[in-house]
Amino acid sequence: MKMKKELNEKQLYSQRKVLCVIMFLVTLAFLMGGLLLKFFVLNFEKPQGLDFYIALAFGTCGLFMILLSFAIYVFVSRKELVNFPKKLAFILASIIFTYLSNVVLASYCYYYVFIGLTALVLATVLPKKDVFVANTITSLLVMVNLFTNAAYIGKIIEHYVPIIGLLLLDVFFGAIVTAVLPENNKRTIFILEGVLLESVALGLIFVLVNYFPDEKFVSNIVLTIICTYAPVLLALLLQPLFTSIFNILSNSKMYELTDHTSPLIKRLVQEAPGTFSHCLSVASYAEVCAIAIGENPHLAKACAYYHDIGKIKNPEYKQKNEAFMQALRDGEEELFEISQGVLVKILKSGDGDRSPRQGNVVTVNYKGSLINGRVFDNSWERGYPEAFRLSDLIVG
Repeated sequence: MKMKKELNEKQLYSQRKVLCVIMFLVTLAFLMGGLLLKFFVLNFEKPQGLDFYIALAFGTCGLFMILLSFAIYVFVSRKELVNFPKKLAFILASIIFTYLSNVVLASYCYYYVFIGLTALVLATVLPKKDVFVANTITSLLVMVNLFTNAAYIGKIIEHYVPIIGLLLLDVFFGAIVTAVLPENNKRTIFILEGVLLESVALGLIFVLVNYFPDEKFVSNIVLTIICTYAPVLLALLLQPLFTSIFNILSNSKMYELTDHTSPLIKRLVQEAPGTFSHCLSVASYAEVCAIAIGENPHLAKACAYYHDIGKIKNPEYKQKNEAFMQALRDGEEELFEISQGVLVKILKSGDGDRSPRQGNVVTVNYKGSLINGRVFDNSWERGYPEAFRLSDLIVG
């Protein structure tokens, strides 16, 4: 049974790997589309540099190598993304959108590009390292596209400084966003911090332009300012759109779900106050435990808040259950209570001289039934005992 389960898991993982490879190939197609778009539609200067096919080969190799590096990172270091392809699709969609947007904007002026858009979209949803790597990959992809075009038109000397300057600024901005934004889930705080960080980016752009002036920048400073702050607004629009399309829970969404003013929580407070108090206690424990084991505390807290939400329709069930447990405590002298409220009655004591330890596997016959007498499992009826690891069972 265990071998069959492991085989099914391996087959499922293989299928997911194939799906991820397909997503990377689709992404490469979009990247190539952006390169050709730059060559044929957004190139406003007469080509006087590299031959078209040489430039295309150079750009294709550059884009492929960078995307391949990201694929290796995913398949080797971040297998969790392979097990959850929707998260990888979310990352790739953000990379594609930022890449194509910046290719278009850079065709008019390099300083119009969206600084750190990928990082802003992903920051409150994914782990920090994934956000930083995805933003850096996006910056490198845009750089390859712009360098290829500069070599194609024969002006790589004139263009390399702003291209490299914006690459470094984008990577630096992505690192700051990664360090700051994931800790704050309210959208108002997101906007304030995003605007503050973009202001820093705008200041650095002015410093860059001061040493390497650009006529288009000087002629339309207002458009540069708009494009610098636009990523904050775009991130607020794209994040719920992408998370909805790919069915991914964001921290900001979970923060809203656990707000005591949300409609369902307000109903729980009003219609089942006892259950709400219980949910608060469970949420506190769940949040602490999630942090301790490196899991998402916001998800754990949200799940704890809503795990008993069905009692809104029958709030008296909790009182009935507690009354039933208390009646058992009062009515049966042989019962005793252990941790977590578990009631134990010893029907027959063992006489062996050895006891299994926490990590041991034991083979037992048992019957499990609910308080109404309905049997949900019986090893005697199956004809063979069940094996359990003691650490996986409730204490008692």
